[in-house]
Amino acid sequence: MDMLYGPGGGDEGGEIILYDGSAVLKLGSNNEGDWPVLNDNNLLIWLEDTVNGNEVYSYDGSRTLKVLTKDLISSPDMNDSGHITWVGANEDILLDFGVYYYDGSTTTRISSNAAALSFPVINNSGHIAWFYNDTMYYYDGSNVTALTYEGGNNDPEPVPIADAGPDKKVVQGSVIMLDGSGSYDHDDAIAFYEWVQTSGPDVLLSNSYSVTAEFTAPSVGLEGAVLTFELKVTNSEGETNIATCSINISGTIQAQTLELKKGWNLVSMWQEPDKNKVENIMASSEGGYKSVWSYDGSNWKVYDPANPDFSDLSNMEYRSGYWLNMDLDSTLVVSGKILEEAIELNAGWNLVGFNSSTEKKISDSMHSVEGKYISVWAYSNGNWLVYDPANPDFSDLNNMVPGFGYWINVSEACVWEQ
Repeated sequence: MDMLYGPGGGDEGGEIILYDGSAVLKLGSNNEGDWPVLNDNNLLIWLEDTVNGNEVYSYDGSRTLKVLTKDLISSPDMNDSGHITWVGANEDILLDFGVYYYDGSTTTRISSNAAALSFPVINNSGHIAWFYNDTMYYYDGSNVTALTYEGGNNDPEPVPIADAGPDKKVVQGSVIMLDGSGSYDHDDAIAFYEWVQTSGPDVLLSNSYSVTAEFTAPSVGLEGAVLTFELKVTNSEGETNIATCSINISGTIQAQTLELKKGWNLVSMWQEPDKNKVENIMASSEGGYKSVWSYDGSNWKVYDPANPDFSDLSNMEYRSGYWLNMDLDSTLVVSGKILEEAIELNAGWNLVGFNSSTEKKISDSMHSVEGKYISVWAYSNGNWLVYDPANPDFSDLNNMVPGFGYWINVSEACVWEQ
């Protein structure tokens, strides 16, 4: 139904006149001069002055209904669901205006911050906005929020504005300043600052009730940590606002040094490298090695620095062991974080690393797979060394050393906790 509508004149005052495409209809009288509202579902509402005060009527294409009986002050607004908002007056209190909301069955007074010219509007989500005393108010279906504007600026902002400064990345032991100087208020100066730590290892904050606060970044070990702080600012009227910032403290990075001999070396890394590409890890020995080999339990892979495009080994992992074929003696330096995580062993031979930064007896290190491993082999200075748990007195490999790679033969799949 396409409708044309509007207020017309009449002996009894303004009348609602509607043309529905075939006929002109008079729907109501005593219209207050306000324009009626038509939604996308062709529901028409208008305001009438009756003996009960201003009332809202609706027309759905077939019948006219009185839908609201509150004493309306402003023109109503309606969304496509037929929900209506308006400014109404409290009959018992002089000039006590409020914003009302009708959801199709129930009328609710959602705010007393209103005046005759507030003119609330409603969207299809049932959210309502209106102005009162240079402040925009917003109703989200549950709560009313005050949003201010300044000098006619229609970009609403809360008052005051808290600014905790940018997030930072720092190192352990450094003195960190939290800076709230970017905070401001539209009308007044900030009267009160308060810094509070909300997460991370506890630190001692200095000047926590000032615009800037300080603390010393604590020792956080290899993994690092993130500390979060909250700044609460308060203006002279008691209005508050909160902002947060994060301080990311880097973990300890340690360097591992491997002394490599000309010829074959069986090695491993006891920490997770920052960059695990073979060319990155071997950078400190660039020009001094012929190849890098790995074994995954069934297949060999190789990296040839002279032919990288034809190599099938691209990364070096800290859980694995590697054969390095050196052209000359060299020192390999690898940086990373110590994790000391468990290693999964497959039945049969495994070429693995030793994920510890300290030397340990084999019997202690292999305790978690006791009864499941057959032998442990190492290669050092051109010689093979072996540990046989069934014949420890006849074994020449007694300790597991950081930086060495190992061949471990196990009778069944198991997890090696070192």
